Amino acid sequence: MKAVLAAATILAAQAQAHAHAAQALKIEERKVEAKSTAYEIAADYPATAIAPIDAEIKAWIDAEVAQFKKQAAPEPGSPLGAWTLDITYTVERNDAEVLALSFTESTYTGGAHGNHTFRTFNYLLPDGRRVDLAQILDGRKGLARLSTLAVADLDKQLGGPDGLSDAQWIRRGAGPDWINFENFLLLPDALKIQFPPYQVAAYAAGPQEVRVPLAALDGVLRADRRAAVASFDCGKAATPVERAVCADPALARLDREVAQAYGLRLDAIEGEADKQKIRAAQRRWLQRRDGACPDAAAACLSGVYRARLDELSTEP
Repeated sequence: MKAVLAAATILAAQAQAHAHAAQALKIEERKVEAKSTAYEIAADYPATAIAPIDAEIKAWIDAEVAQFKKQAAPEPGSPLGAWTLDITYTVERNDAEVLALSFTESTYTGGAHGNHTFRTFNYLLPDGRRVDLAQILDGRKGLARLSTLAVADLDKQLGGPDGLSDAQWIRRGAGPDWINFENFLLLPDALKIQFPPYQVAAYAAGPQEVRVPLAALDGVLRADRRAAVASFDCGKAATPVERAVCADPALARLDREVAQAYGLRLDAIEGEADKQKIRAAQRRWLQRRDGACPDAAAACLSGVYRARLDELSTEP
């Protein structure tokens, strides 16, 4: 009987794996290459035949390439040659529920060494809706739990007398701030967090990563990963604009991005008088936002939010 049950269990597991494999997306690789006296660019990215995924990934690749071309300015006559940009990716998960992609962006712009950054995308299937960490973790308490677990793991990995990191560095780079965990991957049983060089340790230590089991986050995981999560409590949404933001996950993401950019801008200002100017500008924008789209249409509000993101990146 035990042998029969064991065989049945194996067959069931194989059938489940086969079902997941059958529903996994077919990935086709695309490439962008460009070369001039100032730059050499090679960017690989996936195509899935799911329009929202492919459009977003292609738009990001195009933006990174365009920005690098614009900024490339090697020293005239330098033996170091052209600046280089290489973008590669790995498919971290591809099953019936989630597509998780990790991009590594390697750049060399002169100097002692190149640099490496990450960018991750997580999509819910079959429709290809992107999911953010704020839609997975239940607010600040979820973020605090993830931070505590990540810091403990990094302490174990980086602890020792080598001087490549320290407790303060780790707590600054993996503290309870959403931006510290923007490079996450939603795996079937864990959250994988990627930290580029310098975030939690010296460049010589290389990039770091932690895997936090979903079981360790029990009690702070949202039940509905598709629900919109804004920078404010959607349970208290009172105005047409607030209700529109809370009804659209993509718009809610823009709302969080504006709030985050505003917070970073405010933190970067030292003088209280200058801080007051930034606060006043944000209040004026909120008034413009509430009056810019009389019908609170998502398309109109998206444009208002994107314009504010541009303003926050260029304001003196």
